[in-house]
Amino acid sequence: MQYKNIFFGALLLVALYSCKGEKEEARMPEQYAIEDLYSTVSVYGSGFNADETKILVNSNVSGVYNAYELSIADTVSTPLTHSQKQTVFTNDYLPGSSNFIYNADNNGDENSHLYLMDRKTGKAKDLTPWPNTSNSFRDWSLGKKSLYVASNKRNVKFFDLLKIDTLTWNPKVLYENKDGLSPAGISKSERYIALTKEITTDKNELYLYNSNTKTTKRISTDQDAGWFPAAFEKNDSIMYYRTNADSEFMYVVKYNMSSGKSEKYYESKWDVTDMTISENEKYHLIYINEDGKNKVLLFDHKTGKPVDFPEFKDGDVQYAVVSKSETKLLLSVGSSTSPANLYVYDIPAKKLKQLTSTLSKKIKQDDLVKAEVVRFKSFDGKEIPAIYYKPLQASKDNKVPAVLWIHGGPGGQTRIGYSNSIQYLVNCGYAVLAVNNRGSSGYGKTFYKLDNKDHSNGD
Repeated sequence: MQYKNIFFGALLLVALYSCKGEKEEARMPEQYAIEDLYSTVSVYGSGFNADETKILVNSNVSGVYNAYELSIADTVSTPLTHSQKQTVFTNDYLPGSSNFIYNADNNGDENSHLYLMDRKTGKAKDLTPWPNTSNSFRDWSLGKKSLYVASNKRNVKFFDLLKIDTLTWNPKVLYENKDGLSPAGISKSERYIALTKEITTDKNELYLYNSNTKTTKRISTDQDAGWFPAAFEKNDSIMYYRTNADSEFMYVVKYNMSSGKSEKYYESKWDVTDMTISENEKYHLIYINEDGKNKVLLFDHKTGKPVDFPEFKDGDVQYAVVSKSETKLLLSVGSSTSPANLYVYDIPAKKLKQLTSTLSKKIKQDDLVKAEVVRFKSFDGKEIPAIYYKPLQASKDNKVPAVLWIHGGPGGQTRIGYSNSIQYLVNCGYAVLAVNNRGSSGYGKTFYKLDNKDHSNGD
């Protein structure tokens, strides 16, 4: 009986929210077929070309993910691959060239290989031609004369770190992962390699390998906490990493590799999910998971002072790429009423330009519903966060049925963002409460652990 009471209590809560705080009159939106709501486009931007006039992207506009080049000036998109079956995911332009690197597996076998596409011949070269292996692009070396690749070619159970130079394309092993210590970051000089080891869903370990001395130093402690490398400074003196040791939420630590001293560098009331440093270290970006939505902050890296960043009221900035000149930002921004779109932000001029439009042309965005973060008391008084979608046609005099939307796990988090399925239900007149039940990510490690050994009971 307890579970039934919880369920109907949540439904009653939705009904109560459907009647409160109405900011505008209820109206009947245009009714859309589910096929129209699902006819959205997915687009991902990989980086700028040499003169920063174009963007390398991959998109499923053709029905299959392919590579495209997007002009910033006129937003015209040019197809670079024409696959009708095999998905293509772009990584980056080859430095100093219009050729590009992408990854693809073989008909969904998840053994991904890296390919170099020659724009003149239209032919692709397999850079990782090892059968039954999985390979992924990690980063460029300093000077971008080589690329780093994670590959399980030596042992399918472990991913080693390889270096492949762009002249001969011959691989060199930088780190052999023989003990389950996975390469997760590398300094620009290649002297230091950050390694992580998974222990449980609540805990992992962080190590720093010195390739000069062939020694490995443990950075993490025995606490039940997460430890993740974020960035290295060029001079090999500083590594930044994230942890929630002695804290409910992830924060950034500045670690001095010479002295071994650590200091808290940046923290928020929410999880810091990433930190990146631009190529010439003019800027760094901080990503925060703020109540189910990304918040991105831009800073002058030398002074630590904040730099103006565009505001997206209902938007969720999924990632940002700083151009080589450090004058432009490539942004991917979605919202509860729109799939993610690409934008370019001119940092000195403070000008923002939208490059793509991914929502179906048949859909009026005003007919879709903006998500709202709400909280309710659970059976034991615990406050539970949720993402709430109220139909436009709902009012005090027009009550509507409700659906509980439960995410998967363990962990996981329902976030503010576009969902074809949810918008279809709401368009049809169903209120949707997407619950971030106890055990969900993003609300502190205590909340995250509340369903440990207790799945389908307390949560």
